[in-house]
Amino acid sequence: MQRFLSGGGELGALIRSHPWSDTPLGPPSTWPQSLRSAISICLNSSFPTAIYWGSDFRLLYNDAWSVIPAERHPWALGRPGAEVWADIWDVVGPQFERVFESGEGFSTYDQMLPMVRDGTTRETYWNYSITAIRGEDGSVVGIFNQGNETTAQVMARRQSHAEIERLTRMFAQAPSAVAVMRGPNHEFEIVNAAYEKLVGRSGLVGKPIAEALPEVVPQGFIDLLDQVRTSARPYVGYAVPVLLQRTPSGPPEERLLDFVYQPLIDGAGQSSGIFVQAADLTEQRRAEKARDLIVREMQHRISNLFSIATSLVSLSSRTASSAGEMADDLRGKLLALSRAHRLIQEETDTRQDKAAATLASLLAAILAPYQAPSEVSRIVIGGPGVSIGAEAMTSLALIFHELATNAAKYGALGDPAGKLTVDWEVDDRQLTVSWREWCSLGATEAEPMGFGSKLIESAATQLGGVVAASKLPGGMSITLSVPRAPSARWFEKIR
Repeated sequence: MQRFLSGGGELGALIRSHPWSDTPLGPPSTWPQSLRSAISICLNSSFPTAIYWGSDFRLLYNDAWSVIPAERHPWALGRPGAEVWADIWDVVGPQFERVFESGEGFSTYDQMLPMVRDGTTRETYWNYSITAIRGEDGSVVGIFNQGNETTAQVMARRQSHAEIERLTRMFAQAPSAVAVMRGPNHEFEIVNAAYEKLVGRSGLVGKPIAEALPEVVPQGFIDLLDQVRTSARPYVGYAVPVLLQRTPSGPPEERLLDFVYQPLIDGAGQSSGIFVQAADLTEQRRAEKARDLIVREMQHRISNLFSIATSLVSLSSRTASSAGEMADDLRGKLLALSRAHRLIQEETDTRQDKAAATLASLLAAILAPYQAPSEVSRIVIGGPGVSIGAEAMTSLALIFHELATNAAKYGALGDPAGKLTVDWEVDDRQLTVSWREWCSLGATEAEPMGFGSKLIESAATQLGGVVAASKLPGGMSITLSVPRAPSARWFEKIR
């Protein structure tokens, strides 16, 4: 036995017993050293290896390679490559010829070869290399071929990609924000339009979350993703505040999110990725706050109505000499209060094209219910003629109504000896209103304005104005300053 043919398992035995004398290769004892060395390496390699020898590429191979020809083994041993691989020679034949002629090696990955197996042409995929074997004179005398089948991996990737596309199409229709992340760096694999809208950017697929959304790193969300991936346990967050850079040049924006991090478990029971689903609660919470504000304002106004009614009864009782006179006086005050509310409503209804009211008429309508005919000097209103536009009417009416209500509950209008003076000045830059109360009981300092003060400040802010309060000897002063708005007709001095 030739020593270079020793070992090699089943193929070693087949090669040693093969009738090589009936082939162009001749008996092994005549084989050149280049072939002897190549076949020795082939037989003793654990990697699928084949030798294609001579210009007709006679085939020799090892045990690891014998599964590649499948039912053609062992028939393929010693036969020309074109005969063994008639089904795929149009692909591999030119590759072999090119290496044989040039001496330059060739390799390919996931090469599709339509190979016949069990009588049926099948789509198969391969990684393989083709290397020239040079003879003793330096010329190319054969091909050294190594490779392995990758059909299962290619099909798995294809199935995975098809599944990703299917999920992407499905998630694209989802109203909530959806994403899938893979790997230890949590790279985005799937992102739907709702998720892109939530974070304010696109082009996330293929990027790690730390690169795509760097603002979430210091907020602890990557640590949370790491925990979910390591533990394979889901995490659910409720109304969690998240700062997101939703516009490139703007400040980070806080959003309130309900979200879930759900680990994706593979066949080995390991976490292969994380499914993310989030719902933005920000607008819902804002609506809830607005609703709560309206409820509080209604409660405040209802409380004020009872306080006003009590104050009007008290005012009427001080000057009436009989029950009938008190009823008439109280009825007149309530009608005046109704007219004031109607004036405010009409003048602030922007759907109607009405002439602007004056500041004096607005104040007179609001304060009329608190002044009896015999108490003319108790409330003094005065200032230059100023018309109020519909844009400013709502805010000014709210401010003066709150001030009057507070004065009736705690200040000058609730004190028989109290006095109220309202005057104003106007120029090309701003309107300045001074509201001054004097109260012998010192009630102006007894109670805070509470929610009413917040309404006053909010209404003034809508006009770009400010409200300042200060103490006076025996009373208090409130100053409202409203700047002229270039884009809105808030007030105008009557010439």
